[in-house]
Amino acid sequence: MKTFRQFNEDLRQLQRDLNALDYKAAPRQRLAARRQAAKQQSQSAGSEFNSRSADEVSAKKERMA
Repeated sequence: MKTFRQFNEDLRQLQRDLNALDYKAAPRQRLAARRQAAKQQSQSAGSEFNSRSADEVSAKKERMA
């Protein structure tokens, strides 16, 4: 049976290990967030370009008619 001191030491060690894992995972999470934001921005820019192009084409058709 573990003593209270051994139990607390094990608990502290587990907490340190968990903190180390969080620290190591943070850069990957930030990178994933940056990539997601860039992807979303690219998609919105692409859809904006497509809608602008469609508007220009329809405006040219109206001017030609």
